[in-house]
Amino acid sequence: MNTSVRLAIIGFGWVAQDYFYPALQQVDGMQLVAICDPYTPKDLIPEGVNLYRSLDQMLEDEKLDAVYIATPNNLHARQIAACTQRQLAILCEKPLAASLEDAYRILENVSNASITYLSAFDQRYHPAHIAIRDLIQKGKIGQVIQVRIDYACWLDKEWAANNWRIDMNQAGGGAIIDLAPHGMDLVEYILNQEIEKIQVLFQSLIQDYEVDDGGVLNFQTDGGVIGNSLVAYNRKESLPRRRLEFIGTQGILLAENTMGQDPGGTLHYINAEDGSQTQIEFDQQASPFTRQVEHFRDCILEKEEVCKTVAQDVRLFELVMNSLKKENICL
Repeated sequence: MNTSVRLAIIGFGWVAQDYFYPALQQVDGMQLVAICDPYTPKDLIPEGVNLYRSLDQMLEDEKLDAVYIATPNNLHARQIAACTQRQLAILCEKPLAASLEDAYRILENVSNASITYLSAFDQRYHPAHIAIRDLIQKGKIGQVIQVRIDYACWLDKEWAANNWRIDMNQAGGGAIIDLAPHGMDLVEYILNQEIEKIQVLFQSLIQDYEVDDGGVLNFQTDGGVIGNSLVAYNRKESLPRRRLEFIGTQGILLAENTMGQDPGGTLHYINAEDGSQTQIEFDQQASPFTRQVEHFRDCILEKEEVCKTVAQDVRLFELVMNSLKKENICL
């Protein structure tokens, strides 16, 4: 495939550097031409790529087809507005925004523009999660009744020089709005059902900062499936911390170490009749980030708007934020 999509990265932090850029290099038909970041040293910018400190200047100077936005949450709304005005395709990191007001602005701007828009839920593209979806659709575990998610990490105050994830103004919250959206999106993607109820318990126990360092979300889908999602910034990374479990009338699908940015992990089927376990094989090398970039490219080239994604994201974001407000956590 000839290079045809000229792309810029807005925000060149660790996710963009360690995961998105390497994935981009593996995908035909995408060319990185510019990076916009006010802080990244110039020597970290790939050769042949233009560096800008100002988004407006980059949009004025560069002929672009698409952008990948990986900036602090409070900047997304303004950056998306600027990019929709120029009809650029957008892949934006989650969570969508730092506030409901900004989320509504994003929905309005994207809905009014004829562009491709995707939220960066890379875990949809993990081969194990795709296998779970296919097996459930084929009736492997019968009727799904419950879901359990465990998604945790250790994020201390000194994790980075600009640790915006623990700043309420920039992030809008902590572990709950940062980590929980991955699990919520996976549930809806895998089950093809919408989450309609969420209850949140908030934790601020170990880390010394103003946002939450842990939480649990109980939820129910419109198909009657119930579940919980345990998230944390306060669990040491030497401990088990990545688990996804779908429980059905005929068995369980259990994925371990598949949630996150990396390939690999394990997937087992546990038979309800005798409790026996069978390992489900899947591609151990395929990067969820690479598959996500491929999908983004295909949507752009096929001129697919996929705007339903941002409406779904706003709905889930609204459920989570309103649940936090009920607990007087996020006002």
